[in-house]
Formats: sequence, C-alpha cells, structure tokens
Amino acid sequence: NQFTTSSLALKWTLNYTDALQDRPDEAEYSVLQNYDAYGKLQPFQGLGNITHSWRKNDDRQYLGKMDATWHLTQDGMNTIQVGVVGQKLNRVNYEDDYQLNPSIIHGSTQPFTSIDSAKTTVFGYGSTSGTSVYGYQNYKASEFLFGSYVEYTLVLDRLQVLSGLRWEQAQDKYFTMASASYTEQQANVKMVDFLPGIHFRYEFTPEQIGRL
Repeated sequence: NQFTTSSLALKWTLNYTDALQDRPDEAEYSVLQNYDAYGKLQPFQGLGNITHSWRKNDDRQYLGKMDATWHLTQDGMNTIQVGVVGQKLNRVNYEDDYQLNPSIIHGSTQPFTSIDSAKTTVFGYGSTSGTSVYGYQNYKASEFLFGSYVEYTLVLDRLQVLSGLRWEQAQDKYFTMASASYTEQQANVKMVDFLPGIHFRYEFTPEQIGRL
C-alpha cells in the first residue's frame, strides 16, 4: 500500500504465509530373493525389513514493513527517508519412526505373499513406542528479525551526499527433543548491529562519475 502527499510518501506491507506438510504414514517394504549357485534367481520370495514413518511440519512467516520519504525542498535536493521492518519465522517438525522385522516362521524367513498376511515384530530404537522422545527430528525453531534505518540525501549541483544509519537485531531460538546431556539440545542467540555509512557521488561529466 502507498500514501503520497506533495512532500511525504508512505509505503507499507503486511504479509502472512503458512506452509504445512502432513505425511501421516509412509511405509517401505523389502522383499528378499536369492540366486542359486548357477546365478539363476530362485522363485522363493521372503519378507524383508519394514519401516513406517509419520512426519508433519509447519512453517509460518509474519512480515511487516514501512518506508517513509520526506522531501524537505520541492526540488527534491534534500530528502530524508526512514523505514522499519519486522519478520517472525516459526518452524515446527515432528517425526515418529517404527522399524519392523519379519517374524521367523519355523526357524526361517517367512515367504512373502501379500502385505496383509505379513507377520512382523517391532524392534530397534524406541521399541514399541516408535521414535524415542529424544528424537533429533522433533524440534521447534523460531527467528525474529527487526531492522530500522534513517537516510539523508543532499544534492549540491554535481555532488550528491548520501548518509545514513541502519540498526538490525536478530534473535534465533530452537529446542530439540534430544537428550538434555547433549550440549546443543537448545539455543537462544541474539545479535545487534549498527551499520553507519556515508557515500559521495560527484559528476565530473555526464560520462564520468566518481564515488567515495
């Protein structure tokens, strides 16, 4: 959106986005089939390992931005511009994995006929509860960014002077379901930057311009 008068112009933006992925049950089945001593594929097919995975994640973004330009003189030779921007990002990820082994029938691998008739046992990390609560793929993360600036532009014939200051702040946080003994289980990092600047532009001729 934009608002304009003879000497003042305002521009602003508000934005919200959400991306969601839900994969409730992904299963992978393997079938075993051997070669005989002559390199010929045997007809027997046995049931191999089976894995099931439930996954869900959500990404959300909130963004707000505004810029204001103020012409101090009607000829546009003296201009002040200020602006602010804020952005919040959130991400949540959940994952639960099961690993199944085919049951041994009469001391040997059971033959594979169909998925519905397969007999399996749960084993592996997390046992019958699936992925342990300490799973690294279960986490929450967020980032908050805020920036503001002020800028002054002065034009004196062939010389243009552009000066300003930008202030930025960022905060990143995350938390995982890893064990509390893991040193990087969670973190909260803050950063603040002050970025001053001044720029000179001089037009010697329309084809020759010097900058400092």
